[in-house]
Amino acid sequence: MDQRERMLAGLPYKAWLDGLPQQRLEAKKKLYVFNNAHPEDQEASMALLRDLLGQAGDNLWVEPIFRCDYGSHIYLGENFYANYELIVLDQCDVRFGDNVMLGPRVSLFSAGHPLDADIRNTGLEYGKPITVGSNVWIGGCVTVNGGVTIGDNVVIGSGSVVTHDIPSNVIAAGNPCRVLRPLTDADRAAVEESLRLVGMETFGDKGIDTLSDGERQRVMIARSLAQDTPMILLDEPTAFLDLPNKYEIGLLLRSLAHNHGKTILFSTHDLNITLDLCDRIVMIDRGKFLHGTPDEMIANGSIGHLFDGTSIRFDREKGAVSLTPEKKPAFGQHTVKY
Repeated sequence: MDQRERMLAGLPYKAWLDGLPQQRLEAKKKLYVFNNAHPEDQEASMALLRDLLGQAGDNLWVEPIFRCDYGSHIYLGENFYANYELIVLDQCDVRFGDNVMLGPRVSLFSAGHPLDADIRNTGLEYGKPITVGSNVWIGGCVTVNGGVTIGDNVVIGSGSVVTHDIPSNVIAAGNPCRVLRPLTDADRAAVEESLRLVGMETFGDKGIDTLSDGERQRVMIARSLAQDTPMILLDEPTAFLDLPNKYEIGLLLRSLAHNHGKTILFSTHDLNITLDLCDRIVMIDRGKFLHGTPDEMIANGSIGHLFDGTSIRFDREKGAVSLTPEKKPAFGQHTVKY
């Protein structure tokens, strides 16, 4: 057996022999291009990823930055999604079923090193395969060690360290990760109700890469609702959306807060959405913590103060911004040259 065959068989091997360094270098080259691709080049990025991986089904989506050792030992099923900063050390096979979602900074380590220091210092290492079933959601910052099998229909809580097998149809979390409870019909009903509340009940079987930006935001909000917490924290939920979709998402969040007893706290740069739809505004300006209703923040000058010294002014009566008179182009004046 050469060193690659020993590695894939889970036997001690030497990572510096039999072309293994060259294989890792080729993977790094492809990952460099993928991780530095233009955001609008997504189709080309996914094609590059397919060329790197051992197998990938339809509806593949991996956010950069992504790291792996070889790539060719990673096998993905249908509808695979990984959020930012996925790391897969694929000295042995790392296999995923269908409909798998990974949160940000998930790490799967098939690599291992001898416990005996004298043997470890010789450079010998080994690997153990990892298997993840279908319909699995692994939360952010989860670590999965080599030799682990995660069953079907499993949710792994954020921050968990998975050192032993996890059976199917359970919620598991912790360090070390352990089963908390089985998944039940009530959990499925909560998911279906969450999708209904955000108007996405017919989208449950769609791959995430087939959704528009607005639809994807609704799905993310549904995920938060399904966890049934009294408070939901969202980071820029209206970013990258066109104006109609910004207001649609804003109206949805307002409805969830007023009609379903949720406290929703979100960061945003969309002033108009904030003034029109939010109940209260919290703002830090020049080291001062300010808060109040939109009308109060307008009346006391907190909103207008944001535009001091800029080319924009805030009209308290209209609750809107406009260019200062000296910056506003005259009617008929050409402002763009072709």
